[in-house]
Parts: sequence; C-alpha cells; structure tokens
Amino acid sequence: IQGDFLAVRNGHQGRPEFARLLAGSPILTAAGGYGSVELNDSQQAIAMVQTYIRQGVDIIKLAIEDDCEGEQWSLLPAETLSAMTKTAHAAGKRVIAHLTHSYNLQLALDAQVDELAHMVVEPLNDEQLAAVVRRGIYWTPTLELWHGVGLLYPVDYEAQAIENLRRFHRAGGRVVLGTDFGGFMTPFDGGMPMTEFRLMGQAGMSNGAILRAATQTAAEAIGLGDELGSLSAGKQADLLVVAGNPLADLTALQHPLWVFHHGVAVVRPNPKP
Repeated sequence: IQGDFLAVRNGHQGRPEFARLLAGSPILTAAGGYGSVELNDSQQAIAMVQTYIRQGVDIIKLAIEDDCEGEQWSLLPAETLSAMTKTAHAAGKRVIAHLTHSYNLQLALDAQVDELAHMVVEPLNDEQLAAVVRRGIYWTPTLELWHGVGLLYPVDYEAQAIENLRRFHRAGGRVVLGTDFGGFMTPFDGGMPMTEFRLMGQAGMSNGAILRAATQTAAEAIGLGDELGSLSAGKQADLLVVAGNPLADLTALQHPLWVFHHGVAVVRPNPKP
C-alpha cells in the first residue's frame, strides 16, 4: 500500500492540475501500540525507518501515544524513539510525532522530533511550553479534530486545546495549520478549512497569523520553505487570488477568482455573459 501511494505521489509531481503531495511513513509504533506498523525493538525500528527512507517517503511519523480512542497503548522506549529520529535526520528527513497527552511531551522533546501532530488535551506547564518554543518545534493543533471528538463523545478536549494553542502562539511558537482530515471518523470541512480558521481565531491568532500557519510556516515545517509558502522571488508560483481581503475576513478565501499552481492558471474567472 505504501508503495502504491508513493507511485501516486510521483505521478502527480509537477502536474499543475493536481495538488502537490508529500508522502509520510505509516505511524510507526510499539508492538501493541497506537499506529499501523508495530516494532519489537530498536534494531527493527531503525531498519524500518531506513526502509521507508529508501522507498522515498518525505517524512517519518511515529507514535508517542498510550491512551487514545478509549484504549491503552504500548509506547516505544525513549532510546528507540531517539534512535529512530537520529536515523531519519541522518538521511535529511523530518520526524513528526503523534501526541495527544502533555505527560508524554518530554518523550518527544528527548527524541528531538521536528513537529507535533495534535495539540495536547491537558494543560501545558511553563517548562514544557518554553522548551517546544525554544527548540523551534512545529505544532499542528488540529482543533477541528478535537471539536469533532467533543460532538461524538462526552469529553471537552477542544477548550483545553484552544487554551494551549493560545499560550503557544503568544509565546512565539511555530503553528502549522492542519485538521487531521480523514484521520478519524469525525466530520471535517471539505475544501477550505473554515472551522479550523474559526477555532484558531478563538485561540487569539489574527487572520494574518492563521494565513501564515497555513502557508509559510507549513512549508517550512515540511522542509520546503525555500520553494513554497510565500510570495517571494524564485519560489513556486502557487497563488490563490480571491475577491476580498482575507486579513479582514477569512471567508474571502471561499471565493477564489484565480488559482495558480506551478505558475499555471488552473482556475480562471468565469467570463461575463
């Protein structure tokens, strides 16, 4: 399955009519852990990271999760997590950690991961917050996921996640916009992620900060900041032209006039009758 997905990614590369795709590894985890590829020891874990790198994945993803979806999960040992990250970094690949609990955050810090997927659902202490900001670790809060979970189950992760994002953003943290679309059974916005925009705004992010999280910071997080994410000479001409000012009203993003991908207009204004 992974190889098939890589083939799809490769077939789409450079074609303006398709969205740009990057391929992450499956979530690598412990035997009995949260994720899709279970590992028994450090030697196997390192070998699996090397295998996916040889296959051509863009990003390695690992699980630091022991309590999710109403189940308890096994965790990879700290030394294994560190060895996996070192292996990926040696090959120039970034590492994302699936993480939902603040008490596991130190494992991610010790492993030297590059990005955290999901805002934790317990309060962040000042030391944890400062460490993530100081190290420049990117964080994708997926607030729409926690909003959807709260609609399905008697939990309120959303409020705490918003408060954690508020503090992280205020402290100068690197926020990346992402929703976990398709990652869980909760409903997600199709097209423009308006719910995520709204919830990020509730966390005190300005429209400009939200747009940067969706563009410039997102490109930097995946190692493509020199090619994408801002209007700069020499970068790819991926442009969305809208009728209105999204700095004043993000709903303007739902009304595109032009869409350019790789410098090619893939959406054009309808001619007037």
